[in-house]
Amino acid sequence: MGAILKNVTIFHYHLQKGGVTTVIQMGVEAVIRYIPELKAVRLVCGSASGLEEFETSLMEKLQKAGCEETGRKCLETDVIPEIGYLESDVDDFDIRADKLAEKLLAEYGGSLWWIHNYQLGKNALFTAALLQIAKRNRKQKLLFHIHDFPECARFDNLRNLRAAGLTDLYLQQPNIAYALINERDRRFLSDAGISEDRLFLLNNPVEAPRRPRGADFTGKMKNLCEHFSTDYTKLDAGAPAVYYPVRAIRRKNILEAGLICAAAERNVNLIVGLPGLSERERNYSAACRHCFEKGLIPGIFGSGTLEGDLYPTYNEMLENSQMIISSSVQEGFGYLFVNAVQLDAPLFARNLDILDGIREVFPAERSIFYDEVDVPLTKAEGSVVRDMYIDKLEYLKKFLSRDAEDKLLAEAAEIGRSSTAGFSYLPVNLQIRCLDRIGESAEYSEE
Repeated sequence: MGAILKNVTIFHYHLQKGGVTTVIQMGVEAVIRYIPELKAVRLVCGSASGLEEFETSLMEKLQKAGCEETGRKCLETDVIPEIGYLESDVDDFDIRADKLAEKLLAEYGGSLWWIHNYQLGKNALFTAALLQIAKRNRKQKLLFHIHDFPECARFDNLRNLRAAGLTDLYLQQPNIAYALINERDRRFLSDAGISEDRLFLLNNPVEAPRRPRGADFTGKMKNLCEHFSTDYTKLDAGAPAVYYPVRAIRRKNILEAGLICAAAERNVNLIVGLPGLSERERNYSAACRHCFEKGLIPGIFGSGTLEGDLYPTYNEMLENSQMIISSSVQEGFGYLFVNAVQLDAPLFARNLDILDGIREVFPAERSIFYDEVDVPLTKAEGSVVRDMYIDKLEYLKKFLSRDAEDKLLAEAAEIGRSSTAGFSYLPVNLQIRCLDRIGESAEYSEE
């Protein structure tokens, strides 16, 4: 029989709203409810922002489960600014990493550490301290819960880690275990040489959906359409709703969903949930909004910005839209896919490898997956795209093995050689040009 878990310390950069925070909250709820021997859960984050809301929501859930008193007895929260987001270079890095390691061990040593996204590159100092502790203090047990890899197109994050001298992120040691949220990610570490007994597949928890009760969806959709009717000229209040409930960030590939809807044989409305917020994504979000305003994409951009009983909620939209769509090129777990199944909503989505291991949950009669949307390009456009990727690989090669570099260069050299290319590979300005062509030419749409 394994050791009884009595004390656990959970670390994350922050507790602001988002997918990882949701997983953390459900994890805390689970250990409090289902481990009667538990004495203490310490939740440590780098910022107070979102902490009060997190605790309030958690206690409400524990109250419904009859565990609020237990939760209040064993839950503690701490804020340590040194483990928050820190993306800039740090002076005296090694000295500060040593001090942070000493501080964490002094405060929390001896409990099981459950650390979320320790290697993401959002704070190289925190990563260095954790790896140092793992190597020098073999009695300290660490569970590294990985939601995202910096190696998966987060090259700025990877650069932060490399600049700090952190190249060996995935240690093989008896005091370290890894929790992976999908089979693809588990396979990544297995293929990299981490032994199977150190790897645990831990799919994200999924709550039972709160189904709308007596909701007047038709009336709420009418209100939604009326609110946006002057902003988006191609909005057709009588057309079916195709819902894409995400923020407009580049990896969600919003304009591809727009292309699919614009080229559809019948009128449809693409409903995109929210604009992008981060400084890095604002230009992309603004380009998406422009396409809706210009009438290149039929539907509504930013439906989720409206609150109140007059407008449909997220769950109402999921359950009542004619289709859920996802053109995302990169996901961690993919809650949207699972939510669609929970609410019996038809799903049309790009085929992603994060679905490996759970594909059987998607009913064939309500789930369609596609691999790529190819669009016609001129030779000159193909040449521009090809050169763009070759230039980008010149920058990225410092992060790649020689075999990977050669493979990607060979693939990049083929872009634009034929008369078509994958829409998702195009720069945003060329994607918008393709949307323009759909409006100008029925023949282009058919191609």
